[in-house]
Amino acid sequence: MTEKFEAMIGHVGAVHITQKVSIAEAATCGCCEAKNEYTGRIGDKDGEKIFVAREESGCFERIFCAPLNSMLLTISDPEGNIVYTLERPGCFCAKPCLGVWPIMDCCVEEMTLHDGHIEGDAGSIENGAPVFKVKQ
Repeated sequence: MTEKFEAMIGHVGAVHITQKVSIAEAATCGCCEAKNEYTGRIGDKDGEKIFVAREESGCFERIFCAPLNSMLLTISDPEGNIVYTLERPGCFCAKPCLGVWPIMDCCVEEMTLHDGHIEGDAGSIENGAPVFKVKQ
């Protein structure tokens, strides 16, 4: 665990993560996919806020490729400073074969955690500072 993340969460017994409700998404029973936002709190839903994660993704992919859409997820501390960016390439970028037998690298789902705020399109980030990468 990195020092920044350790400073964000400290030594806690539990973290409660909630997803912000999108009125448009709820009213259309999920047909109108919205960008997700999550809040992490120590202990229960009323505990101290320790991070906020916000999704950046394209509308077309959210609607037609979910849950395999490309996205960047920025993770901020309680003061709003972006500490990490999580990059997940999806079906319309570097990973066109997601969801099938993983016999080639383009079929494998992956995520990369970058240090700090990274801008660009998921799957084509070149100026990032990767902390680690996970492939499934």
